[in-house]
Amino acid sequence: MAQFAGDNIKNNPEYIWGEGRGNTVDVADRDALAELVSQVSLFVKREGSLVIDNVQAGKDVKSEVKYESVMKTYSFAQLDNVQRVVDGDEPDFRVVRYIRKAEIDRIFTARIQKLKNMVRVANNAYLRGQHGEALRYYYWSLVLLESVRHSNDVTVTDEKQVEHAAGLWLRERINAILGSITCSMVKHDEGNTYELAFLSNGKPVASLDFTYFDGQDYSEVTSVLDGQALVELRMGHTASTLQVRVEYKYTFDAQSDREVARVLEVMRDVNFPRAQIKVPLDSREERQEAVEAVKQVQQSQPIATSVVQADAATSQRCDAAMQSVVAAIKSRNYASVRKLFTQYGYRVFDTLVHNGRARIVGTPGLSYSRVGDNVVCRSVPMQFSYSRGRRFMEDVAFVFDANGLIDNVMYGLGKVTTGDICTSEIPDCSDYAKQVLVTFLENYKTAFAMRRIDYIERLFADDAIIITGRMFQKYTGKTDGIYRNNYYVKQTRQSKQTYIRNLRRNFGMNEFINIKFANTDLRKLPGRGEVYAVQVKQDYFSASYGDSGYLFLLVDVNNPDQPIIHVRSWQPQPDKDWGLVDEYKF
Repeated sequence: MAQFAGDNIKNNPEYIWGEGRGNTVDVADRDALAELVSQVSLFVKREGSLVIDNVQAGKDVKSEVKYESVMKTYSFAQLDNVQRVVDGDEPDFRVVRYIRKAEIDRIFTARIQKLKNMVRVANNAYLRGQHGEALRYYYWSLVLLESVRHSNDVTVTDEKQVEHAAGLWLRERINAILGSITCSMVKHDEGNTYELAFLSNGKPVASLDFTYFDGQDYSEVTSVLDGQALVELRMGHTASTLQVRVEYKYTFDAQSDREVARVLEVMRDVNFPRAQIKVPLDSREERQEAVEAVKQVQQSQPIATSVVQADAATSQRCDAAMQSVVAAIKSRNYASVRKLFTQYGYRVFDTLVHNGRARIVGTPGLSYSRVGDNVVCRSVPMQFSYSRGRRFMEDVAFVFDANGLIDNVMYGLGKVTTGDICTSEIPDCSDYAKQVLVTFLENYKTAFAMRRIDYIERLFADDAIIITGRMFQKYTGKTDGIYRNNYYVKQTRQSKQTYIRNLRRNFGMNEFINIKFANTDLRKLPGRGEVYAVQVKQDYFSASYGDSGYLFLLVDVNNPDQPIIHVRSWQPQPDKDWGLVDEYKF
């Protein structure tokens, strides 16, 4: 009888191993991985290189348990340096999982690289005033740091590429952001509804999330857009101040990243008292400054260097229509403005205002710009509330056709992202093309938010390459895939039909879907006309699912009225060897 290769592994002092038995390979493998985690935990403990003071556990819990709880946050089954040997046959399988002791550092190195990637994303958000995204990724980086070996030796770089000791700097940065934020009551709206203004160093915060005490309990997460937010207190609330708590832990959103979610569950919270803000509800001291700051943002053009202003007569005509639309939304008498829309436009409008409880925030500072024959009205700040508690702020845009009727309604990208696109230097790309790309991304985002399968289906070419998850790796000599440009492309992509079918099922399960874009990068493909590579950092939230990663789209806008997506790829984070998927991988 041939000797089981796993026995050689178990007798080799270079390896740490775990063994499992079961009636299927999966059962035996699960037990082997569990045992491997325990053995790795003991090995790490003996080396004394992992600080476990911050582990979420009782005082009397043995240190071995604390080490193991941390190690369980690592996905050993997915690590390429954890090997497997299988023996036996049904119903008695035997599996040995093993790793070289010298490879242990690589387990932690991958997490360190991930937290450094998160810091880079946070730095970009911080520079753009997107404090919500910055706080989320800084805090998640800090918690991930607590779960790695030699955490005191880890360094990160700030937005100026200056290197810092990670733990101290992340705490200081989070404290600095929270300490810069002020909140003022701008207006007492209908009933017990108040409009708030959030400023950072005197300027409106581009994006932020918070909860507040409504008189009985803390609210669900509510978002801020361009400094504006809406809160609704319970009837009978009599306090003269509103207790606001700026969100930085993002525990709910961590469902978008299973690794982060595991670590948040295991590690104790790091608390920042500066997140608590008391907002006077009857004071006018800070109100005027907040009102003026928000007004400036409302009236500013997000694409000032490239926008084509509509002429005065067109602007006046569109403005008259928009004033009626704003009044209809506020009164919820939507049918009263039916005549201002095309048939298609009103169908989209009706879906949008019923996509959660839709409310206008503040007094919209409307602007009108031309995109081809159309006129785009920006921006109507609106809050959308859902029964499961989430409240999102969106900058809504209305598109007028050549006949002066509203033919489309879109969730805007926000002034920061729109400005990034329209002021970017892209060789051989006109201002008009940039505005077309902004409109395309807004329609893409809106289609998902409103679960419009028909529109999404039209966006994708019939032979589109649609990839979900990590699809590429260095060529390993395998032949059951595509070999291009020194990369091995795994054949796990979806057809358009499969992708649309899965989307339809997903849409039916969710009350809301919300997409946020950041770090947008555009490139024009030479010799292909108006074909562009679009790379964005995407956060996807829904009632039952969430993910955070990098979206790549190869989109043809040669016909600006009917953009076509030829490639859609998503990956959770840059690959350690080759970074992000781009047009050169296809």
